[in-house]
Amino acid sequence: MSNTVVGLYRTEEDVRRVVDDLSNHGFSRGEINHHDDVGPNLREWLTDQGVPDHEAEDYVLGVRNGGKLVTLEADDDRAAEAIDIMQRHERGTATARGGMPAGAPSTGAATADDARTGTADMKQDTGRTRQGEEETIEVVEEELDVSKRQVEHGGVHVRTYVTEKPVEKQVQVREENVSVDRRPVDRAVSEAEAQGAFKERSIDMTETSEEVVVDKQARVVEEVVLRKDARERTETVSDTVRRTDVEIEGSDEQYTANRGQYEQHHGEHFATSGRGYDEFEPAYRYGVELAHHPEYAGSTWNDIAPAAREHWEQKNAGTWSEFEPAIRYGYERGPDERRA
Repeated sequence: MSNTVVGLYRTEEDVRRVVDDLSNHGFSRGEINHHDDVGPNLREWLTDQGVPDHEAEDYVLGVRNGGKLVTLEADDDRAAEAIDIMQRHERGTATARGGMPAGAPSTGAATADDARTGTADMKQDTGRTRQGEEETIEVVEEELDVSKRQVEHGGVHVRTYVTEKPVEKQVQVREENVSVDRRPVDRAVSEAEAQGAFKERSIDMTETSEEVVVDKQARVVEEVVLRKDARERTETVSDTVRRTDVEIEGSDEQYTANRGQYEQHHGEHFATSGRGYDEFEPAYRYGVELAHHPEYAGSTWNDIAPAAREHWEQKNAGTWSEFEPAIRYGYERGPDERRA
């Protein structure tokens, strides 16, 4: 008869390791299913495989809180081996359902409280704290880091090119011409003229003229200046950041047990504030949670107030001064060891 073995793990790496381990021990990968999304029918499918309703609901809650569900169809003679393989991986537990007889033990079954806090079937990762030991839960918070980079968003392209145009200019030029005139003369030759009158002579006269010489000279007649001007503006960047919040078990019981005292304190100190008890209740609850926080054991209110204010203002910006007295009262009404 076939059994459905179910295991819940924290990360994809945990799933990869357990699937590889099952495959190395002869289990077919085709019989191994991986669920990281609840989907509309996960709970019904689990109950169809023989998982009790309350356990199926715990598995669904575990997946909703980020868990990874691994299921395997195994024969009767190999179901115990499959459970052993799936349970020996550090972060997961496994149960077998289906062919097991009614009333069979459900090793590693998750509780509803585990599923609601996102730790269903992952108890091997935390275990029980032994005397003298301590465990630390890291509170992780994202910060928004904004930087700048240069991008091109436009520009100007300037080019030069050469054009030609006709130009006319009038210039006065001089030209010489030689003319020969013969004039009749009737006079006696002087004594001086007689000495050279009968000698041969030649006379040369040169004609000259001016011609236009064209020369061109480049001159700068205009300047085109390219200049970049920078201006600054303020941009608002909006995003979301994540923070790990810690829910302290036991604080609800403390609050419920002392609710009457908190209501009385409200009536004595805040009756004229215009705010009812419902508006102050989160502040009293927050103080009680702080009182049960292991990190603040043995701390006075003045010791923890700066950290408490920072955390409160992240969700209730600008309201610390109004609600601090209620938060402090809730803290100081906590266990004695928290306010020593």
